[in-house]
Amino acid sequence: MACAKAQPFPPVDRISATRWSDLEPLILTAPIDCWVYGHTHGCLDAFLGQTRVVSNQRGYPRAGYGVEAYRADWVVEV
Repeated sequence: MACAKAQPFPPVDRISATRWSDLEPLILTAPIDCWVYGHTHGCLDAFLGQTRVVSNQRGYPRAGYGVEAYRADWVVEV
């Protein structure tokens, strides 16, 4: 999984590096209109430079984690 720095993440260590990577330099310098990512269990709709960074995840419904921000009817037009 690759995530932008638009969301706070813990410091990179040997374990966290297997789940996410800092792609902010790529996103800020490449001509990317929209970066869509998943598997962080959190939702985001923000801009990193000129790139729209989006994620719409249901999270863990039984645990109540991330559910409040999830939008089942959300459509992103690119």
